[in-house]
Amino acid sequence: MPSLFERVRDALTPRYEVEGEIASGGMATVFRARDTSLGRMVAVKVLRPEMATATGEARFLREARTLASFTHPNMVSIHDADRCDGLSYYVMELVEGQTLAERLEEGPLDGRDAFRLGRDLLDVLDSIHHAGVVHRDIKPSNIFLVDGRALLADFGIAHVAEPTDDKLTAEGRGPGTPAYMSPEQVRGAPASPQSDLYSLGMVLYEALSGTRWTSLAVPESGDWSGIPPASRPVLRKALALRPDERWSDAAEFRAALRTRGPGIRLPRWAVFLAFAAIAALTWWALDRPGPQPTGPSGALRDVAVFPCETAEAADAELGVNIGHYVAANLEVIPGITRVPYTTAASLYERRVGILDPTDWTEVLGARHAARCDMRRADDGLVIDLRLFGETGEQVFFETLLVQGTTEAELLPRSASRVSVHLAFELADLTLTDEDVDRFTDVPFSALSHFLSGQDALRRGAWKSAERQYGAALEADSSFTLARLRLAEVRRWMADRPIDAALSDILKMDLSSLGPLDSLLLVAYSEPHGPAQLSALETILGLPEYHLDAYVTLLYADELYHRGGLWEVPLDSAIVMLERAVARDSFLVPAVEHLTQALIRTGREEEAAAVLQHLGLIHAAPGESDLYFPEVWELGFREKFHPAEAREQRGELADLPLAMLGLYARWVRYIDSPSTQAELGALLVTQADKVGSPHFAAQGFIARGLGLIPQGDVEEGLAAFDSAASRLETPETVLQAAEWKVIPYALGVAGFTPGNAERGERVLEELWDSAAIDDRLKTRVATALALLADRRGEEDVRAAWAGRLDSLGQGVSDGPARQYRFASALGSASRGGFREALDRTAADLAYDSAGLGDRPFLRTALYLKRGEWYRDLDMPDSAKASWLWHENTDLEGTVSPELVQAGEVDGAFGPHARRLSEELNMERDE
Repeated sequence: MPSLFERVRDALTPRYEVEGEIASGGMATVFRARDTSLGRMVAVKVLRPEMATATGEARFLREARTLASFTHPNMVSIHDADRCDGLSYYVMELVEGQTLAERLEEGPLDGRDAFRLGRDLLDVLDSIHHAGVVHRDIKPSNIFLVDGRALLADFGIAHVAEPTDDKLTAEGRGPGTPAYMSPEQVRGAPASPQSDLYSLGMVLYEALSGTRWTSLAVPESGDWSGIPPASRPVLRKALALRPDERWSDAAEFRAALRTRGPGIRLPRWAVFLAFAAIAALTWWALDRPGPQPTGPSGALRDVAVFPCETAEAADAELGVNIGHYVAANLEVIPGITRVPYTTAASLYERRVGILDPTDWTEVLGARHAARCDMRRADDGLVIDLRLFGETGEQVFFETLLVQGTTEAELLPRSASRVSVHLAFELADLTLTDEDVDRFTDVPFSALSHFLSGQDALRRGAWKSAERQYGAALEADSSFTLARLRLAEVRRWMADRPIDAALSDILKMDLSSLGPLDSLLLVAYSEPHGPAQLSALETILGLPEYHLDAYVTLLYADELYHRGGLWEVPLDSAIVMLERAVARDSFLVPAVEHLTQALIRTGREEEAAAVLQHLGLIHAAPGESDLYFPEVWELGFREKFHPAEAREQRGELADLPLAMLGLYARWVRYIDSPSTQAELGALLVTQADKVGSPHFAAQGFIARGLGLIPQGDVEEGLAAFDSAASRLETPETVLQAAEWKVIPYALGVAGFTPGNAERGERVLEELWDSAAIDDRLKTRVATALALLADRRGEEDVRAAWAGRLDSLGQGVSDGPARQYRFASALGSASRGGFREALDRTAADLAYDSAGLGDRPFLRTALYLKRGEWYRDLDMPDSAKASWLWHENTDLEGTVSPELVQAGEVDGAFGPHARRLSEELNMERDE
């Protein structure tokens, strides 16, 4: 009696030359054969004769139909199926790689290989699940590893959504391999796509840890020590015992699996910095890359791009053109150098495509070779992209599916996808593999501008970054991340907070954002203060992002500008700025903020070192309205060498008035009131020379803001009066009167009852004037209520509080805060300090724009709350409240002829510090 091999050989001759058996299973035997018509090796799977029952044949043919219905690079393809001489068979791609089971005998996979395996398998599962197919037997022996990709095989017990399916499983037999079954399969319940996801979760756990997962184990009970921390929650969800607690589908599982690490490539010197003292800021010279190997024309370029090799001769020109297109794309990516494509293509042609590492390193002078193999698929192209290093090792591999029918579609799409992957492999970009996938659908014309914007953002080239992100949006208006980055650039351009752009961003398609950007968008949407700080702390607490320099900078920036409003001392912000710089010492916004913070706090030696570094890394002066190395060079000189600064002050006289006015107000950032007073006087002089009352008023405002903290009360008040006389607007007249009344009402030394009486008369006249609106009347009533409180005139204070209440009728939020504050003053006057605190607690919410027309309210609120805490014998809370003045909340929300809330806060800083010192002395006695 002939053997099965002999029967198969005879039945398939002459179309197939059967050479021998490859494998045998319970239902079928697989033979190696040669397809004589097409000259290729194939695998022939034959149903074992003893299994050729009606049910067995139906299941076998269904497997053939299932495989034949798909074309996927991660699935074994079927070429033919038939029945001959009583044998049912089908012919499929010959897979000559290891199975995963064989590979795992050598030990677990590293993280990169395991994640790529998971992505490949989830890709194919996503396809078959959408077609109504459940594999039901995912296990290492059904997964082949071929040329860096995973192939899923053996659909013999796959479930197809057909009414006859339940007849194809013998009674009492649970389909699948017990060791890799989902809990519902073990119980005999129907399998679903979530069943496949569970089995794949088991496979990935084993691939990463080297240990098989115990079926039916509770996820939290397993040994996760061998699993990378970032992927533990992903696999735990896949291994949930209940199907409805697992990933909803393969695509969601795949997206989560790709979020596997910080995506940050820190140079060695940056890691060193994390442990170095900031005072030793010679780090830009530490451990930098040494001289690079040279090729025929000097330093090695990054890459040589060769034509795509094609399976069909007719596609050769397309392969050459794809390579040309890719090389052109890479030319516009910042930080990547390439060999001219014509040079690389010419060598490729001379070598007939057979190249070794010396061809690209010694002949062409490149570190890498980019090569790809291209073949046609029913709906487009399949491209295997490889990147080789200097010794010929494969450093990157990815299989790309490119859909299209015409060359006009396939050429740009193929080149774009290849270019994106190469760009992120070759450039030192802080993006994850998930970002690479997201960007493959972005037109390269948009992506090239986006990447240039990324580079400009980091260097502080704000104008270039703004242009590049804008150009990216012109090329692709749906490019959400470009819109988000554009808003981030504008947040660093001093006068355009990111909040204003959020509404436009939130209307766009957010599904294309990666995990980190999605988390940041949530954080940006939170109100400034505890909510936003908490959101950023949550991000930094995640293992993926706890070393992310940009997130650290955002957190430090919020602490630096507004931490004092939430009882966080300035020192904490400086610590976080130091961490941001340590994590990326070339991130210009971080270095710039640290520079100003060190100058402000008087740390001269450290400030000098960071300032020097800022000058080395900052983009050219024309890239921003303010050239920060120059700005903080002036600030450094004014803070630490004031005599020298005065000698050189003539240089500032030549500046445009707008720039001089900005400097006069920004002195607030270095906490040098004497400098502010002097720059204000200089601005007045220069403005008077050209007859500009507006700039003269700005100069007087700056002078008053500098004189008041120094205790020069009368001169300071005269400066505010001069600003009012230059413009004579209700706003400038009102603020001059408030400076006379409110500091006296709050007990600031040097302000006299006489000052207050003069201001009181002006305020009462304004109240009676028809020329001012309710917005200004609200400020009048608040100031006079405070004055009455200082004098102990309860009836007068109550009357002004009543007027505030009446003003609030029909006015959106207008006087609501002021009324609550005036009411709280009444409670405190009766000893109800806790009631006063409770009444004003909600008013601590940050609202920079809202404070634009009530600049004294925040100062009065924090000073009085500190007093109420002190009266409750809560000294620590009192001192924490009096930290509010350390904020640098200058948002540019009001006219420069008027003071901002942050400037008023700073002017009252010496008074707040004195209150804290007095409290300390009381506790020491």
